Amino acid sequence: MSMIFALVLMGCADDGTACERLAAPSDHYVSKGACEAGQETALQSAVALRADYPTVVSRCLRINAGQALAARGASRRG
Repeated sequence: MSMIFALVLMGCADDGTACERLAAPSDHYVSKGACEAGQETALQSAVALRADYPTVVSRCLRINAGQALAARGASRRG
């Protein structure tokens, strides 16, 4: 199974602890570099700017393509 990267937004305490994933769809990328290139845009998104956390961070997480397809299917149904 091929690997891809998911860009997720997290709301955190000021010291970077106690992070929670923000309720936003994950963007998927074929390379870590492409994912990292999208981080600044994600941090300027409406979801990130409205978040009720002192700090919002973005992370590029490596996932397999099957997980990405399952997540897309679930978000379309829900």
